[in-house]
Amino acid sequence: MANGAFGIGNGEQNNPFIIEDVQDLSAIRSHQTNSRTYYYKLNCHLNLKDVDWKPIKNFHGVFDGNAKT
Repeated sequence: MANGAFGIGNGEQNNPFIIEDVQDLSAIRSHQTNSRTYYYKLNCHLNLKDVDWKPIKNFHGVFDGNAKT
């Protein structure tokens, strides 16, 4: 688990940030003020059922769900 620090990746198209947990997913917010386009890839299924999750408004980037939910 990366706990908000992204396990691997640098956000480039050929080396996306890897989302390994809910904290990583939430960390996407820190990149949304930057005009740069970052790439993200979901590495596992995430359960947001018991999490106080707020959608990421005005998402700017590319998100590969990688057939995960």
